[in-house]
Amino acid sequence: MSRAWLWAVFGLSALAILGTVWVVEHYERVPTTRWEGPGKAALRDPYLALERYLERMGRPLQRVGNALSLDALPPGGALLLDRARRIHLNPRRADQVLDWVARGGYLIVAAEAPSVDDPILKRLGVVWRRPPEPDEPAAEGEAGQCPAPPAPEASTPDTLVVRWPGSERPLALDIGDWAGEPGLWPGESAPLWTAEPVPGKSGAVLLHYAHGQGQITVLSDLSFFNNWRIGDYDHAELLWTLLRQYAPAGPVRLAARLKVPTLWEWLADSAWMALVSGGLWITAWLWAIVPRFGGVVPAAEPERRGLGGHLAAVGRAVWREGGWGHWVEVLRQEVKELTLRRHPHLAALPEAGRIEALARIGGVPPERVAEFLNPTAAEAPEDYTRLTQTAQRLIQRL
Repeated sequence: MSRAWLWAVFGLSALAILGTVWVVEHYERVPTTRWEGPGKAALRDPYLALERYLERMGRPLQRVGNALSLDALPPGGALLLDRARRIHLNPRRADQVLDWVARGGYLIVAAEAPSVDDPILKRLGVVWRRPPEPDEPAAEGEAGQCPAPPAPEASTPDTLVVRWPGSERPLALDIGDWAGEPGLWPGESAPLWTAEPVPGKSGAVLLHYAHGQGQITVLSDLSFFNNWRIGDYDHAELLWTLLRQYAPAGPVRLAARLKVPTLWEWLADSAWMALVSGGLWITAWLWAIVPRFGGVVPAAEPERRGLGGHLAAVGRAVWREGGWGHWVEVLRQEVKELTLRRHPHLAALPEAGRIEALARIGGVPPERVAEFLNPTAAEAPEDYTRLTQTAQRLIQRL
């Protein structure tokens, strides 16, 4: 290889080494953050990020999927109760949850929408109310109005700064455009502390109560801690600070998207008195209508009718069908046969003489005999009775 080629290779190698050194000196590999859309698990579970967050903080989240689990909560710990619980949280179960709080539990509850009945808020006296108009300032000291603590100087129309006794520093919440929206207003029972966008005028986003040995925090919405908002501002730190201060030990439970009870489960839980009453009524009704069988009754011997009964039945049938003319004709033939057999000389007499002779023999008027011998005389039931009497008299005398 010639000397020119050696110098060319040496020069290219030196340039490559110098370029590499320059790149290493002027460029640095640093991590970058890129937003990834939510996966299928996050779309199905709006509180998946909350579960992962508490798990990393050493307080694993326990899911409450059935409302029946709220009837016997273990003592202590914390319970996050989301909205959409109207069909699950009846007044009896609401009292049981508050009894659990009174024994030392910590309840973080999201208020139901203003148009939905909420047994928890009703027992605390909390109501939804729109803030008064600018020209109608709320009266101070009126029942159902939030107390007015010193205004947080760091609050903005979109941000709420939360301060409460025992907190290490103020925490910020993203409340969006809160102006004019309904807020939470306490009743006669005053909360320990509140968080309001405009103290004393706008209603509260958060109310905190002491209840027996436990604590209750009422939020306008639990969406501060869902997948899309828990990382905004100080939402996650707010939840962790509340848990660390009011429930430092015990399990953390989340009751959200509770299982819809079946019809029979709902009836047994919320309408068991009506169910029992209906069952007793149906039992009484069946007892009244179902035949109750006693001993076996022997079958009666079939009745044997005599000849007279059969003849009477035949006579009734003939009478019902209008056959009396036939029976009158039978009697007429019998009278004629008896006359020819016992008084044959009457056959030689003319009809008028024969009628007179039969009238004398039978002792009946001649016109009755003439009517009896007339083939068309029996046209009605009363004619049959009269002609039968005449025939009976003649048959007895002939």
